[in-house]
Amino acid sequence: TTGGESMKNLTTIGIDSAKNFMQIHGTDEKGKVVLRKRVKRESFLVFMANLPKCLIGMEACGGSNYWAIELSKLGFTVKLMSPNKVKKYVGSHKNDAKDAEACATAVTRANMTFVPIKTKEQMDIQAIHRIRSYHIKQRTGLSNMMRGLLLELGIAISQGKAALTKKMRMLLEINNDQLDPIMKGVFEDLSDQLKRLDDEIEIYTARLEKLAQEDDYCKRILTIPGIGPITATAMIAKIGNGSEFRKGRELSAYLGLVPK
Repeated sequence: TTGGESMKNLTTIGIDSAKNFMQIHGTDEKGKVVLRKRVKRESFLVFMANLPKCLIGMEACGGSNYWAIELSKLGFTVKLMSPNKVKKYVGSHKNDAKDAEACATAVTRANMTFVPIKTKEQMDIQAIHRIRSYHIKQRTGLSNMMRGLLLELGIAISQGKAALTKKMRMLLEINNDQLDPIMKGVFEDLSDQLKRLDDEIEIYTARLEKLAQEDDYCKRILTIPGIGPITATAMIAKIGNGSEFRKGRELSAYLGLVPK
């Protein structure tokens, strides 16, 4: 860290977040380095609270939204950037200090595009979506495994969740001898697991539907024909109120909806 007098001239800060430490790189309006410091995560916000309020650049990564919200509360202007956009400013010998310096450089570029900072509500919705998606993947994997095991026993099942459920109900009937006692017990356990996953998915789906009816932005998106609560909440979790985008085409590009 340089002298306290130089710190008054601090105008831009680049921050690289790691698992245990935060690397800070600060410059003045002429680009001269006035601050280089590595701070433990638990001491980071206390240290930042004593700095002049200025522009902060960070890569959009795990935990970056949390830090952006907390730093904004302290009075800083925080901008998140795609790691791919920051990479070209790193140069050789990549390390935490170089990454923080690259963030400080990239955030001041006129052509830099920024990633919207998620609110606490957006992060909550995103977390519910991720948990729901996890259970759906688990259910799909378990269903495919059950189909594969049954196929090995000469029992083929049509595609679709309903077909599997119906067939399992028939196979597990007391008077059905297509499965021997051992495999019948195995598939009873697997069917119970599948039912539990169905219940979990229904719980998180209901939570998203409730959030969609409570959030003003979601309610507006729901007025679009063909858009339901799952899509509406996913959109809000991704872009918030869309204020970072100047026009619809920018949003389309951000979502990957671009011509081949």
